[in-house]
Amino acid sequence: MNTTNGHLPSISINNGVDDIQAIVSSNQLTRSVNKHHKITIDPALGSGNIEILSVNPSFMVMVLNCRFHQPINYSIAGEGWLRIHLRQKPSRSILLFDGLQPILCHEPMLQMCNHSNGLDEQEWLAGDTNIRYFNLFIHPNLLVDEFQLDPAMLIDELNDLIAGNERFFFKQWQLDSKLHLFLAQIFASNYNDSLRGTYLQAKATEIICMLTEFIGKYRQPILPIKLSQSDIDKLHEARKLLMEDLINPLSIAQLSRHLGLNRNKL
Repeated sequence: MNTTNGHLPSISINNGVDDIQAIVSSNQLTRSVNKHHKITIDPALGSGNIEILSVNPSFMVMVLNCRFHQPINYSIAGEGWLRIHLRQKPSRSILLFDGLQPILCHEPMLQMCNHSNGLDEQEWLAGDTNIRYFNLFIHPNLLVDEFQLDPAMLIDELNDLIAGNERFFFKQWQLDSKLHLFLAQIFASNYNDSLRGTYLQAKATEIICMLTEFIGKYRQPILPIKLSQSDIDKLHEARKLLMEDLINPLSIAQLSRHLGLNRNKL
């Protein structure tokens, strides 16, 4: 169903649109800059189109704005690629990753997935529904090296990837009002083909800049806690009390009252 070409991402849709595989995996596309391709969905499958923009060999955009007559599968693979995925329509779908439980998706959301070691990802899409997806494929180090995102505002999983610790991870969040507006602008724009590629590249850069603000809301700040010698002694006492009854341990609130210690220090 799916093959990869070196370290490049590839996508294939079963039983139709065979040229998507060739276009995304082609050396001509990935070695060029600012190549915008629009593929029309086979009428036997549905309607609409898929757009693919190669900004550079480490940064690609894929936009799906289509409707399939019946349920369909597609798969994506590619080693070392971070996929940033936004979906506007609440189309019902199921994500499948090797070795993991199926993930049900049924509402607008932002997803991040790192395709480590050429991991194959498959998605089943419910039939007779509109599909409006905006995907970025990017090598993680570009987030800091090229876009100058602040690592302190990124989640730990992203910082691990940027540091070169390659591994699979998958996260998803509900869209906020700003991301809803971003997607609405993508699919409402009426630029012609000569400007559409430039517009998509600008929007891709915009969404990467927006990520710091969005993801930063989900990163819990680590605040320093100053402990006096009395606090340390009370913490040792708390440990002793917990070890005395592991079956029915005291709660944080009970320990706080018993020891006279702020619960934030426990």
